[in-house]
Amino acid sequence: MVGGPLTKEPGCPQSYGNIRNYVSRILRGRPQPTGPRPPSARAVTHWILTHPNALPESDRLHLKAALANRPEPTARAEHTRSSTHMLTQLQDARLPTWTEPATPTTDLPSLRRFAQHLERDLDAVVAGLSLPWNSNVVEDHVNRNKTLKRQMFGRAGFELLRKRVLLAPSFDCWTWPGLYDRGVTIEYEWRGDFDNAALNALHADGFGHPVARTDWRERLERHSLGWVCAREGGSLVGFVNVVWDGGAHAFILDTVVAQHRQGRGVGRALVTAAAHEARAAKCEWLHVDFEEHLRPFYFDACGFKKTTAGLIAL
Repeated sequence: MVGGPLTKEPGCPQSYGNIRNYVSRILRGRPQPTGPRPPSARAVTHWILTHPNALPESDRLHLKAALANRPEPTARAEHTRSSTHMLTQLQDARLPTWTEPATPTTDLPSLRRFAQHLERDLDAVVAGLSLPWNSNVVEDHVNRNKTLKRQMFGRAGFELLRKRVLLAPSFDCWTWPGLYDRGVTIEYEWRGDFDNAALNALHADGFGHPVARTDWRERLERHSLGWVCAREGGSLVGFVNVVWDGGAHAFILDTVVAQHRQGRGVGRALVTAAAHEARAAKCEWLHVDFEEHLRPFYFDACGFKKTTAGLIAL
């Protein structure tokens, strides 16, 4: 900004706002530049960090136009993409070839400083790119604790917050082979990541109704002890929600399985995982209600017992 150095001069009474207003008065009434609006820095960053094969053709053309005749951003984009490929593919052998051209680059001081810091801690960087161990589990637990703190703020006392933080699930992810399809492996994850669109599509497929636009993530984060996601090859094929009262009682809701995986034990595995995690959270009772045609599933397959209960339609 032109006014930046001027406003910092000793004794200058003007501010950025005054200079902006002055410039806007000068430009008022003058013809404005025409043509498409230039992309934002965030949009260009997104295009650079997206894998070229996953970048839509329109965004690829926009990125090409944004980098045209701009050697510094082009060099930065090339270094960024090469480092991303090196990190995702764990190619530690490419690290020297990446840092060598980056270190003497005087036109990109931020990149040069980053390369210098990598060289100072080279052993740790090489270990991160070559060894199978990482700190992802630790970061997951940190993010989980932060989420719990945000959920509980202003709603309950310290004892309930302490219980939700300390009673962590005893497993994160496990697999269950398909009962009738050999070679099919379903992966189950407690409090697994999902997006609303995929879960709404699964509900529509499993329950036979139009696709809704429910904000499942907001609902589950507010009311649930957890949930179990079932995935086959990365696709969401099963889901069950576990709500609770903050104490001894947990409740199974909306057990759903994709139609092409129904009758193969996926629903039973979902409920088994949900019961396992509710027990790990020190819940004493797991409740469920269901329609009559699901009685064999919950009683015979999942092991629920008959009990006296009541219901009021609201």
